[in-house]
Amino acid sequence: MKLAVTILITLGVLAAGSAALVVKAMKVRPGASVAQVLLVQSDLPAATCLTGEHVKREPVPTSALPRGCLFDPTQVIGRYLIAPLMKGQVVTESSLAARGSPAEKMFMLPPGMTVATITVPSRSINGGLLRAGCYVHVFATLREGGSAETKSVSGTLFKAMQVWSIGDEPGGLAPAVQEQEKTKGQSSSAGTTGMVKVSLLATYEQAGILQIVSERGTITLTIRSPREVKESDGQTELVADENLRRALGLVPEEPTETVLPYVEPKDVNDGTPALPKPPRRVKVIRGTEVKVEEFMPEDQENGRNQ
Repeated sequence: MKLAVTILITLGVLAAGSAALVVKAMKVRPGASVAQVLLVQSDLPAATCLTGEHVKREPVPTSALPRGCLFDPTQVIGRYLIAPLMKGQVVTESSLAARGSPAEKMFMLPPGMTVATITVPSRSINGGLLRAGCYVHVFATLREGGSAETKSVSGTLFKAMQVWSIGDEPGGLAPAVQEQEKTKGQSSSAGTTGMVKVSLLATYEQAGILQIVSERGTITLTIRSPREVKESDGQTELVADENLRRALGLVPEEPTETVLPYVEPKDVNDGTPALPKPPRRVKVIRGTEVKVEEFMPEDQENGRNQ
């Protein structure tokens, strides 16, 4: 998708280079045949979402009309430019991203968001109900340990993530669903077991977590009722329990205190004096008096008396 958008923008930039010459050629001469077409009212960069203030219908000689020019504001309002346009330039179909195309979906991404593409079992698409724009709960299952002692940790990973596209078409059904619709009634009781690509709107951190789960486990999706969707659902947060967080490495390990045992110093034969042993503290009770006294080790006491 990114490669296609890059090619479109590159071609648009090259076309914009000759826009000044085209604008000059569109000056109306007396007696010339004209048509009312849409012209941009100011210089507009690529990725601009057009509104009614950006365009205006003005007369242009029919001999200077480019191919694919547009005549009605309703044809352009809400659409994105894939190339910059100069003031007075005619708006054409080739200068706009097609509705529902990958280019339009890319321009519609909110700031700070990206699209995370995951692969889920076809049974996870809820019998064809899953479509672009739906909100889903993301359920993860991670596998831990070797082949002999494999353990699984499961739980809800994210709530209310928005589906950006399904399969290769941004707004269409998943290929596995289309195939299921064609062969309905012919499949076994096990149902369709294929895999479907689903793209979810996510932050960069959420996209990284989804990538880890995709590599180490499986992901399934459940649709959330549209009646429960609120505006705050766009700010999806990680809701995994502690076990799932720990399996993902998102929970820092608690520091452990290591107590080293005391090692008696050993005498060496190279002439280096051995380190003195620490005194022993003993609690001495004499009647009602309690007192802590220190006693030197016997070998140091003998050496002191000599």
